[in-house]
Amino acid sequence: MAARSQSSPLGQLPPRRSCEKIGASRRCISFADQLNTDATKPGLFKIRRQTDQGSEMFEANVPLVITVTNNEHNVPRIAKTRDVMQAFRQPLTSWSLADIGLDRQSLDDCFTCTEVVELTIPTKQSHFELVTGETREERIAGLAHRIVAIVQSA
Repeated sequence: MAARSQSSPLGQLPPRRSCEKIGASRRCISFADQLNTDATKPGLFKIRRQTDQGSEMFEANVPLVITVTNNEHNVPRIAKTRDVMQAFRQPLTSWSLADIGLDRQSLDDCFTCTEVVELTIPTKQSHFELVTGETREERIAGLAHRIVAIVQSA
């Protein structure tokens, strides 16, 4: 489900309000970076979501609203030319707002409750120490001393 707001150039439909509109107020998952289905359980999705501490795994049934973000594995597959041409010949299905049970006013109301305060690109930080020494034995001994110091300080 997507829409474009007059007040927001991002064209985002607020996820919580979208959930309310389809009657799934407790089925909203934001920042998903992986979505899988199970052929033996139709309508069940396995979702991985990014968090500050790493990631979380969820299982949820439809109806469901998911906002998706990129990760390093989220690379699109390039289709073959033959497949693109076959898809081009297929009719495009489209739905009106009435077909999905919404009206223009309800969509406009969704955008009045959302304000994008800040958009940032996550940064990865790493720390390393260079163990020096003239010989291999000195470097190994320096590494061993550093490991011992880290273990003792923890």
